[in-house]
Amino acid sequence: MRHGFWGTKAALVLRALAKYGTLSTNSIMTILNDSGDRRSFRKLLHRLADAGLVVRLSFGFSGTPASYFQLCQGAGALKIVSDLTGISPQELDQKRLRYTHFAHEDICSMIQFALENEVPGVITIRDWEIARRNVPEIVIPQALRQAKFMPDLIVALPVQYTGSLNKPSAFRWIAVEIERSRKKHLRVYSKLKTYATECGFDGLLYMIPEEVLLENYLNHFDAEVAPKALRIRSFKDAYFARSLLPEDRPQLASVSVDCGKRHLSLKHWIDFIASTSLLDRAEKWEQVDPQRGHTHLSPALERIAL
Repeated sequence: MRHGFWGTKAALVLRALAKYGTLSTNSIMTILNDSGDRRSFRKLLHRLADAGLVVRLSFGFSGTPASYFQLCQGAGALKIVSDLTGISPQELDQKRLRYTHFAHEDICSMIQFALENEVPGVITIRDWEIARRNVPEIVIPQALRQAKFMPDLIVALPVQYTGSLNKPSAFRWIAVEIERSRKKHLRVYSKLKTYATECGFDGLLYMIPEEVLLENYLNHFDAEVAPKALRIRSFKDAYFARSLLPEDRPQLASVSVDCGKRHLSLKHWIDFIASTSLLDRAEKWEQVDPQRGHTHLSPALERIAL
């Protein structure tokens, strides 16, 4: 089939799937800001699936039928998608999923999309991109990568001007863990310990489904994790942020986080991490007004915001 047959909208759909991975129909339309006829949009998605360029993944979730789409990983399909989008086939390689993970990947994508749209200059990296995006080993050591220990999403906040992620000091690094359902406490506690003692992130954000877990996770972190984590112990409250997982399309302006015993907006917490160094973070944290938040962007973010 001739590539020109597909048109601009098909190329935009393929680029969205290439960037974000598995997406629902609603999420694709949100990312493309497409408010047109839903039926015709679904027809386009089904045509792409019939042509073997995308895979349609359908199953019932909580009694409701749902359809998700991801790029076909066959070599021939990736070559055509590469021609249509201008993205190299190597950059189109994505992880294979079990059907139980479709909805999780979709909400991860929407949180990633919200961060990119509401935090100027942010760089976002999904778990399946970590190796090819050259995330420094000081942030996630190679041994952890080999053990498949990777956050759902990495947020890199520029504080210096550089064209490469290989310079760790040019960025502040945030790990984002997204839970759609309650996990076994021992599993979560083990991850908290690994993040605090073996990784080099400046902040850790847990987005969780139940309010009771906000305090449970904090109590364990304060009692069992932070006292043994020398690197982050002095600014432990600023390091570990917890929020309820948004139920609908996430708008960061309405998302708040608990950090220690403080309650502030997610955007203010991200701004604080971006604009404070490791050495002065503990002192600066005591000066944050939870009502007003922290409003001084790092120089790199300020310039990008302009």
